[in-house]
Amino acid sequence: GCINNTVISIIPTVDLFIPIDVQKNGSDDILVTKGNSHTITLHEGQTLLLGKGNGSDISGTHFISNKPLTVITGHQCGSTPYLIEMPYCHRMQLQVPPTITWGKRFILTNFINPNFDSTYSSIVKTVTSQANTSVTIYCDGTSNTTRYFTNGAIGTYQYNITKYCSVEADYPIFIVLFPHLYFYYFPTMVLIPPMEQYLQKIEFDYYKYFGFYHSHKLLITASVEGFSPTAILHNGLATVNWTAIYDSKRNIVAYGTEIEINGYFSNHSVIHTGRNGKLSVQVQGYYYDYYIYGRPAVVLLEPNVIPVCNFSCGNGICVANNLCQCFDGWTGDQCDEVLCSPVCGNGYCVPTNSCVCNPGWTGDRCRIDVNECNSNVCNQVCINTQGSYTCDCNIGYQFMNDNSTCEDINECETIDHNCTQTCSNT
Repeated sequence: GCINNTVISIIPTVDLFIPIDVQKNGSDDILVTKGNSHTITLHEGQTLLLGKGNGSDISGTHFISNKPLTVITGHQCGSTPYLIEMPYCHRMQLQVPPTITWGKRFILTNFINPNFDSTYSSIVKTVTSQANTSVTIYCDGTSNTTRYFTNGAIGTYQYNITKYCSVEADYPIFIVLFPHLYFYYFPTMVLIPPMEQYLQKIEFDYYKYFGFYHSHKLLITASVEGFSPTAILHNGLATVNWTAIYDSKRNIVAYGTEIEINGYFSNHSVIHTGRNGKLSVQVQGYYYDYYIYGRPAVVLLEPNVIPVCNFSCGNGICVANNLCQCFDGWTGDQCDEVLCSPVCGNGYCVPTNSCVCNPGWTGDRCRIDVNECNSNVCNQVCINTQGSYTCDCNIGYQFMNDNSTCEDINECETIDHNCTQTCSNT
C-alpha cells in the first residue's frame, strides 16, 4: 500500500487463498476461486504476499485499487519456462507497472554472451489488458500472430533472438523477457518497456562487479523518428554499427546497437538528438556462461491510455476504464460519498472528515450516548437508553398529552378504589 485506506479488489487467475481481513492479525484465509473477486484494504507501508508455497503461476491476476498501489512479481528460486525448482537458481523480481502505462509496440533484445559468443534462448511472456487483443511477434524473419479473447490472458513464446524482434498489439499489453541457459539454470526476468515509453534522454549511474569472465553492456534501441547514425550520443560521442529492426510488414520500426561497459563505476548519458526521436537503454551483465541479468536503465510511467469513465467521477479522477480514483475524504464508485476515518458511529459524514451526530449521540465520531435524563426532560421518572430515553410516572400518576409530564390520577372518579362510603383522593 502507498496510501492509507487503499481498497483493492483481487481477481486471481488460479484458485488462491487470501486473508479474509489483512488488518486482523492471524486472520483466516478464504479460498478465492479463479475469476472471482475478493476485496481487501491496505494502509501505507502494508504488504500482502500472494501465491506463496503452492508454486502456482498467478500471472494475469487483476489488482484494481482506488488509490496508487505497488505490485511486485517474481520467484524465489525457479527457472523458465515453467518456473520449476532447479538445483541452481536465481531470484527474480520486478515491479509491475500499472496497465495505463502498458503499450502496443515493443522491441525484444538479444542476450549474447561476449565471453563465449553464445546466444541464450528466451521465453517471452505477454499479458493483455483488454479482451480480444491480437499480438504479433516478428522474429528472425518469422511472424507469429495470436488473438487473446480475455483481459489478463497470458501468452508464452520461445525464441533464439539473434538480433532483435518486434512486437505489436492492437490493445496495450505487458511484456517480460526470460533469457535462460541450456539447462535453464540462473534465468533472469527483464521488463521490456513499450516504445510509447521511450525517452529523448536517459541518464543513469552504473556499478558493476569486475572480474575474470565478467562482462557488461548497454543495448540501445532508438525510434526511427529523426534517426541517423550520428543522432544518438552516448556520453557525448556518436554511436555506430546500428541494426535496422523490422515489423511483420517489413517496415523499419527502430534501430538497435550495443556498447560494452568498462570500469567499476560509470556515469552514462544517452541522447536522441533527432527531431522527435526517442530511445530506450537496457543494461546486461554476464558471468562465465551461466549467469546473466538484464534491466531497463530507466522506466517511464506516463499513462499511454486515456481512460474513459461512462459517468462523472465527482470528487476524483478517471484512472482506468470506468474506474475512479477518489480525492482524500471521498469514496464510492463515483467518488460521491464522503469518507470519514474512523467512521461515524451514529451519524453521517461531512467534508472534511467530520461527523454530524444523530439525536441522542455526541462525540467526534458520534459514539458517545447523550444522557438526556441529566437535562430534566421527564417530570418524574427518566430512563436513559442508547441514543434516546423514556419517561415514566410514579404509582398513582399518568402521562399528560405530552408523554413526559405526569398528573395525579383521581382514583375516586374511577372504579379503581375500595371505598364503601366516602372516597378522598390524595
